Amino acid sequence: MTLDTNVVIRILFDDQPTQHALARELLSSMTVENPAHISREVVQECVWVMETVKKMTRRQIASVLWSLLGISKLRLEAPKSLAKCVDRYEHGNQGFSDLMIQEYAERQSAYPVVTFDRKFSQLPGVKLLTTH
Repeated sequence: MTLDTNVVIRILFDDQPTQHALARELLSSMTVENPAHISREVVQECVWVMETVKKMTRRQIASVLWSLLGISKLRLEAPKSLAKCVDRYEHGNQGFSDLMIQEYAERQSAYPVVTFDRKFSQLPGVKLLTTH
């Protein structure tokens, strides 16, 4: 089973009591041997929701993500890579999606990452695409 962003958000937050209860019940039915899966895209969307809708700080978001990584009934895609991104996000000023892109390039040995984003281009292995 793979969880969508809205289900993960409802597991994490009790802002919709009926959906929260259903999501928690679903999580309770999972086991370590038969976990629910969460993709990198869902994690990125969860960060977006926490930043823009919940207005949470980086530290608060990182705390939620560390908790998510620690739930044995959940299998997050590329958890070591995700943990690096959470650490960099918590202690830095780059966007979470940019950190995920940089981490992907690192894992794939696919440097440089080319971007028009000046802030993103400050990260190691990221190159600003400019006119001559």
